[in-house]
Amino acid sequence: MTECNRHNKHSSKSFLGSILAMIAILLIAGGLFGYYYYPHLYWRCVEWKFDLKSIEKIPNNLMPEVSIHEDWLEHSWGSMRFCLPPDMALFIEGQGTVIFRDENISIGVTQVTSPRPNMFLYAASQAHPTQREFLTLIQLRLESYHTAADDFRWSMNRREVVWHAFLMLTRSTLQPYENLTSTESFTRKNWEGLLDFSNLCPVSFDWECTCCLSSGYITFKPKEEYPQFDTNVVRAIIQSIEVNCGCSVENE
Repeated sequence: MTECNRHNKHSSKSFLGSILAMIAILLIAGGLFGYYYYPHLYWRCVEWKFDLKSIEKIPNNLMPEVSIHEDWLEHSWGSMRFCLPPDMALFIEGQGTVIFRDENISIGVTQVTSPRPNMFLYAASQAHPTQREFLTLIQLRLESYHTAADDFRWSMNRREVVWHAFLMLTRSTLQPYENLTSTESFTRKNWEGLLDFSNLCPVSFDWECTCCLSSGYITFKPKEEYPQFDTNVVRAIIQSIEVNCGCSVENE
């Protein structure tokens, strides 16, 4: 074999080695890019497909304590006990809901008997960057209310992006009304609740037991000729609630 042939053979091996090395580098770089940036690109696609870009934070405050009038009357429905102003009369009951009303407002009290989706809460804890445990859907709702779509950053790590996308999709699933302006949270020993405000008035209060599957909600619907009503009356009704589920008896 001549010197020229040996040189050509060596050059061919070097060239082939360079090509293989380049391919390996590109595959590794592509894999790393895909592993790191795929969730980022996925979020951008989800944001565009489901029109999530306009989702903003919803402020939440602790509900201020108010006084419950001594002349209010006690009522019960399911595992709930609560007080209402004396001029509110029972209007209708059935299918898990009882409705009271006076000349200004209609109040519907609902006891939920179907269990909440524990697998959904489990999925939330798995998606959370630190695997935080969520005991109620209310806790998960508040977490999503504290996050806006434009909180996304390309500098987020993989788990942070997955959690961000999860919260935004959760918001669109769990938020009861589109026009929420703010919320107030209220907590007792064995349950917690969330009062939702819209542009006009308080619209609903959801509560969940933190130990069992007991839950329910109260809706406040003013009559058309009285679009506004006293928010402190709503707060007083909520703060009069007692939940007597099995786990609350055990806790006592």
